[in-house]
Amino acid sequence: MKRFFIITLVALTVIASYLSWQYNRTLITIENVSGETMEDVIIEVRNNLIEIKGVPTNQKRSFVLEKEFGESGVKLTYTVSGEKRYWEGGYIESSGGYRALLEVKEDHSVDFQVSSPF
Repeated sequence: MKRFFIITLVALTVIASYLSWQYNRTLITIENVSGETMEDVIIEVRNNLIEIKGVPTNQKRSFVLEKEFGESGVKLTYTVSGEKRYWEGGYIESSGGYRALLEVKEDHSVDFQVSSPF
């Protein structure tokens, strides 16, 4: 009985951690104006952590969009707690209070910098 209780407690802890992680993340995807999404370019803002293609960083980075996205225009969308929003410039705020400042440049690259809420 004691073993069952411990296994149940560990399982509930793992589930709670996963749900908390899902809630505290902001996904940003790159789209062109016709709504086609570039699947392999995803920026995730989770608290003060940014991940691009699974590589975390707190530093300023830049990556170049595919040329066909630049030709037709660039549209950024992001999801906060399941709600899809369109980015119109400036900061994207995660549910943890951290902000990512994004800028789409003329060469179709995207620069971003994370800032702390404190």
